[in-house]
Amino acid sequence: MRVPRIYSRQALHTGATISLEEDAAHHLARVLRVKSGRAIQVFNGDGRQFDATVAKVDRGDVDIDVGAESAAAPESPLTIELGIAIPANDRMDWLLQKATELGVHAVTPLVTERSQSAAKRAVKRSSHWQRVAINACEQCGRAVVPVINDVLKLPDWAAQPFGGDQWVMSPAAAGSPPTSDMSNSIRLLVGPEGGLSETEIAMATAAGFSGWQLGPRILRSETAPLAALAVLQHLAGDF
Repeated sequence: MRVPRIYSRQALHTGATISLEEDAAHHLARVLRVKSGRAIQVFNGDGRQFDATVAKVDRGDVDIDVGAESAAAPESPLTIELGIAIPANDRMDWLLQKATELGVHAVTPLVTERSQSAAKRAVKRSSHWQRVAINACEQCGRAVVPVINDVLKLPDWAAQPFGGDQWVMSPAAAGSPPTSDMSNSIRLLVGPEGGLSETEIAMATAAGFSGWQLGPRILRSETAPLAALAVLQHLAGDF
């Protein structure tokens, strides 16, 4: 039987007894219907994971006894921030889930020239997206939760100082793809469904981004970053 993994915002240490937050308690008590004595694992995003035991289930309240620290899934040697133009419809949730599984460190939703309408609806969704990333960590075994930043305009994000390697995913941007001697700090820029404008590509290039085209076919805005993450992790030995 699979051991449930639960995220808690609280400080964790061996020997502690804690009452889980409402959402975590609901998931254990109402969804998984755990009973006292059930073994679980708990983490708070600081990179550590603990074995734990359900001490009490009282209606919607759940207390757990925190046991010994245990090994979580290893983190990638790369620190990757994904800057992604907010996709239309509800594809952002799926993208964040998969990017978390693929080891992304941070995600910044971006407003671009061709993503204005999607961005207007997304400004208040940062806390929801952070929860999506947490849920993905619970599923995939990570004990470090990716940071989902507030929505930014593309020029503001691209202008932020950065000391690593930067790539813009676009067939229209000239540059060289990454190699195994790349930096451990990486920023990826992915445009919306209609692509980045020529002005935006020129701006990204001026900010230090190199172009990277993934293969001979045009990829959707939610496919390109996942393919890029997989390639980067493979080059770093994480796959």
